[in-house]
Amino acid sequence: MAAASRMESDGSEQAEYAGEWEFQSQIHKTPSAEAGVEAKHEARYRRDGCRFIKDVAQHLKLHMNVYNTGAVFYHRFYLQHSFKSYPRFYMAAACLFVAGKVEEQPKKLKDLIPCVYELYPRKTTTAADGGVQALGQKMWLELKMQILSNERALLQTLKFDLVVKHSPQYLFEYAKGLQLESGEKIPNQLVQLAYRYVSDSFQTLMCLEYRPMELAVALLYLATTMLKLTLAVQPKTSNGAAGAVPQAVEWWEHFVPGSSTQMQEIHQKALTYYEQIGESLQSTAQPALQALARAPAATPPSASPGVGSATTPGSVTGRNHERSKSASKMSSSKSRQRSGPY
Repeated sequence: MAAASRMESDGSEQAEYAGEWEFQSQIHKTPSAEAGVEAKHEARYRRDGCRFIKDVAQHLKLHMNVYNTGAVFYHRFYLQHSFKSYPRFYMAAACLFVAGKVEEQPKKLKDLIPCVYELYPRKTTTAADGGVQALGQKMWLELKMQILSNERALLQTLKFDLVVKHSPQYLFEYAKGLQLESGEKIPNQLVQLAYRYVSDSFQTLMCLEYRPMELAVALLYLATTMLKLTLAVQPKTSNGAAGAVPQAVEWWEHFVPGSSTQMQEIHQKALTYYEQIGESLQSTAQPALQALARAPAATPPSASPGVGSATTPGSVTGRNHERSKSASKMSSSKSRQRSGPY
């Protein structure tokens, strides 16, 4: 499906996120807040639970969509219940358990429980050697009952509404329809940085406050700002596509009309998140900036350099063209290996 075709379905998808799971009115009066939990502590509990879901999912080699879905379930649940009523790590395990089934990557309890026990955050160790005490039959049964009980509570809270769409899928879809303002292909580092921002947003309530397509364009734009890049819609997606927005419109409006109003708000919340965890937007972008500085200059798609020429992607301009034939072949071969889709 072409990136521009997403525009045709934006209206219906926007309707999907209105109503039952639109939480703007509940963000500042959650059950935890009413129970006396401070806002900064509630934000930390949300981060703790989502990180735990991610750690267990990675340990079990589950797809990132399982983590994303589990994080959304976790946030939805605690907008209906207090952290004082349901311990966050046990509920996080239940959210991952249900998410695995929803995303068609189910894990049996015999596989999930040992991993949950091993990764469960502990203030003190219980074994004589300073390690974690072996998982015994009694503890295994306790964890099993806790997860199954929380699963029932989660499904009742969600009212069995389990279909979730995520911002990463929109991020990658939109990136395919974009290029640098100069006409060059967008660098991998930009997509990777944007993906980090999108992935981190699941540790906050942004994944409930905004539609996934809004988060995708806003955080992709934030990544372009941090890397000092300017994007434009590729001509093939702006000319003649059904329902296409004129090229004069900003690229994010081309994909998600009306998204400009949420841009600044999403950027501010992303900034707040990184400040809360002791990072800055500048520090998140530093590895990508360094990689871009080391990367050779790319060639605009319209150019047609000869094989082994100095402007071939992956080559360094200004090199002596009087290389030997063997060196030229090696350079040409490397260029072809590097010039693939991101």
